[in-house]
Amino acid sequence: HRWLLGFLDFTQAFHSGDQIQRLLFATQPREGIPGLAPSQLLKLEKVCHGLTDGPLAWFIHLKKFLTEKLHYQQSLADPCIYYKINENGKLSGVIAVASDDLLHGGDEAHLEAMEEIKKNYKLGKYQFGKGKFTGKYFEQQEDFSIVINQAHYVAEKLFDISLEKSRKRQRFSICTDKEISNLRASIGALSWLSKESRPDLAGRVALLQQAFPKPRVKDLIEANAITTEARRYPDSGIKIMPIEPQNL
Repeated sequence: HRWLLGFLDFTQAFHSGDQIQRLLFATQPREGIPGLAPSQLLKLEKVCHGLTDGPLAWFIHLKKFLTEKLHYQQSLADPCIYYKINENGKLSGVIAVASDDLLHGGDEAHLEAMEEIKKNYKLGKYQFGKGKFTGKYFEQQEDFSIVINQAHYVAEKLFDISLEKSRKRQRFSICTDKEISNLRASIGALSWLSKESRPDLAGRVALLQQAFPKPRVKDLIEANAITTEARRYPDSGIKIMPIEPQNL
């Protein structure tokens, strides 16, 4: 459809939802509230971050707003996807929801609906063309293709497992508990990266996962090697090409 790729997120999403459905009191924040005695409790009118029912309450509220007020249809295959269908039965817009983040695209009617969201909620970001969603960076090109990478994730989350030269020579020694813990963390970060945007690393990461439950030093070395490879091409990712109209 060659629609603009849009990004928006809600500021204090949980507080923007419906009234809380149960009686709940809380102590004041550490800094207190002007005009109240320190011993006074607060009655919660809405859910807040940290409550186990907070995410569900927000999800239900957002679903109601999108479906009842903006007339989107919730996908039967994925409850976090919403479609807008026009009077001619054609797709008018699509929204992907991840907690308080939205990734979307659509025609003029869809963009008007996004403006309605902007009027009704306090938003953090409201932008088009490029942005972050579910830990990935999306950038739409001039030909409407979309490039997805996780360069920021590589820089922030990947790490090298520290090994002395003498320890590296003990390639077939069983790892210590600390080394196993570090390896689990490293593989966890690498597996998310390979699954989301770096399929070129997926094979090596999958093989490395088979080292458990008794990994050896050589597996630590391999984890560091994959991390180095990921850093060597941080902008590598996935490119989604538009489908030509005659093939729709």
